[in-house]
Amino acid sequence: MSKTVIANLDDCPNRVPRQNDTPSSDGWCGSSAAPLANWIPQGFAFIVSFSSACDAHDRCWGTCSTAFGARSLCDINLGIDAGVACSTQIPWWAPSELLDLCLVQAALYAVAVSSSLGDNAWNEGQKKGCQCCP
Repeated sequence: MSKTVIANLDDCPNRVPRQNDTPSSDGWCGSSAAPLANWIPQGFAFIVSFSSACDAHDRCWGTCSTAFGARSLCDINLGIDAGVACSTQIPWWAPSELLDLCLVQAALYAVAVSSSLGDNAWNEGQKKGCQCCP
């Protein structure tokens, strides 16, 4: 069975993982190549870093999948992982409102990537991580 590079995901419903491909991350929340990349906070209030949550999300999006809901699962896990970062990195003695605001920001990250704002990055990750089986 011939495997080809994917030009358009819609034309390739039978995707398989690209051999010897390891999904990557760039240590950045949001695409580091995006025009507004420098405006995307990399954490919360200079206290909490979301970089490990964003790296896991990048690797998830770069993992070839045709499973229903695969992208949604990646996005939900981003929100969960960022929320865990809030819970573990904000000092116990900090005002509870600080944790609440951090958790809101974590949820907003998950909502943003699951919207059309994330479509191009998802498609590129799948194109990189998959091959098409006609």
